[in-house]
Amino acid sequence: MASPFSRLPLELLEEIDTYLTARERYQLILLDKTSSKIFKQFLYHLITFNSWYQVEKILYNMEKEPLLFEQTKALDIRYLHSHFHQSQRFLRIALEFCGNVGLLKVGNSSWISQFYRPGAADLSDFPVLPKLRKLEINCGNWQMIENLMTFFSKCPNLESLKLLDLSYHFAPSQAELLHDVFPSLQELCLDCIHSGPNLLQLMQPIPIPDEPCAFMKRFSLAADSRYDFMPLLQYIPQKYPNLENLDLTGDEVFVRNVQITEELESAVYQFLDGCNNLKSIRLVNVPSTDSFLGYYMDPVRRNSSSLEKLELVNSHVGVSSDRFNLLSWSAMPSIKVLDITLSPQILHNPRSFCYKLRSGVMLKDLRISIGQDGRSSSNILSIHWILESCPSLVSLTLDSSFLGVVNDPVTGLPLSTVQEYNLERLVITNCTFKNEIWSYIEKHCPKLKFRFINKSRSDDDGSRYP
Repeated sequence: MASPFSRLPLELLEEIDTYLTARERYQLILLDKTSSKIFKQFLYHLITFNSWYQVEKILYNMEKEPLLFEQTKALDIRYLHSHFHQSQRFLRIALEFCGNVGLLKVGNSSWISQFYRPGAADLSDFPVLPKLRKLEINCGNWQMIENLMTFFSKCPNLESLKLLDLSYHFAPSQAELLHDVFPSLQELCLDCIHSGPNLLQLMQPIPIPDEPCAFMKRFSLAADSRYDFMPLLQYIPQKYPNLENLDLTGDEVFVRNVQITEELESAVYQFLDGCNNLKSIRLVNVPSTDSFLGYYMDPVRRNSSSLEKLELVNSHVGVSSDRFNLLSWSAMPSIKVLDITLSPQILHNPRSFCYKLRSGVMLKDLRISIGQDGRSSSNILSIHWILESCPSLVSLTLDSSFLGVVNDPVTGLPLSTVQEYNLERLVITNCTFKNEIWSYIEKHCPKLKFRFINKSRSDDDGSRYP
């Protein structure tokens, strides 16, 4: 009897495979010859080297059944060998057999930065490199971008580049180097949160781009308080006029001590004027957050903006009441997605909280977490407050909170005007909740299709989920 999978198109089989565990995939391979032939081709779609045992086993299979590895789409190299030269040899073998990889993750940048020493294989021997679309490298907090340029030059079609633990702060002059070899780059993510400033780069003037990079859609940078964001804010609008996603992460320890100058605020405003296609902004412990929000206080700027999603994160302190007030008068009336970490003190005044939240008249997706400092069971986040303030919500995610209904005159809230809400998706993680929320949701959210509870517990009976 023919396998039922034999009649399905390859696209549907690939979709089915994404839902299978490794054990389930092996069981299907053992089912019959047809199923074995079909699902064997997906066996090594993603390869991860985590241990010596794993490396040894996969390298053996590469020699035995090389055709299987022509289907490999992603290669994640976290471990190769304790000896450096052996590691390079194994990486070369993996690149040789996995000729159609689109995503390459390298856990140690020295494996590729020293590919070209005397006696090493010519990079031209690896035809997979021009096919790469995504590249992620951990630089180990000692590697500089300049050390990787030879390898980068062999990946001209790269669309996404992520460099983690860079040794020095990223400078606009380095961006010019990258775009010389990656003309089609769409995403650039840089992590120099634990690195230090490069004095030579600080002395260099901000480069004037020869031509803009029209393909760039997403830029992400993590840096500590010593990083001077101003040159980058001046450079990006000239280089990336079509930027859609901005992600900036600062140092949580020193963020309170950074002074915001008029020059920095002006640079933020010029940046937002130049990047008028921005759809998403994520600010994590960024000292100039108020400057970003202040820009949207102008109704003309706010109404002409493309911004749809805003994420404000400070895991320990949370967004203060003053900043939340600024948000409610600036960007909130025009965005559709808000992801925010709130200060526990905001919940002390539910009437003020709800009044400010009501400015989010276009919100469809709201994600709220509570800052760690000062969090207690007395800081109850009411689902009723949220749904009553934003009746148009379709998706709600609540994290690290004490949840309840709190629908009584003590809160000072007006009587409910909405009998049924539009909520379709509810996610609760790391929360302690009152069981009363379930009867409330069942009564007022008849459109709810998806409910997910993780790492949470009931405050009434101690039940844990899951």
